[in-house]
Amino acid sequence: MIKKLILVALLAVFSLSLIGCQTVSGLGGDIQWTAEKTADMIEGN
Repeated sequence: MIKKLILVALLAVFSLSLIGCQTVSGLGGDIQWTAEKTADMIEGN
C-alpha cells in the first residue's frame, strides 16, 4: 500500500512538472537551472 502511495505521489509531481514546462526545452532549462543552483549551494555561494 505504501509503495502505491509513493508511486502516485511521484507520478503527480512528475506530471505537474511537465505541465509547468510545457516543452522539452523548458524541461531542459529547468534541469539546468536546478543543477546550477545545486552547484552554487555546494560551493557555498
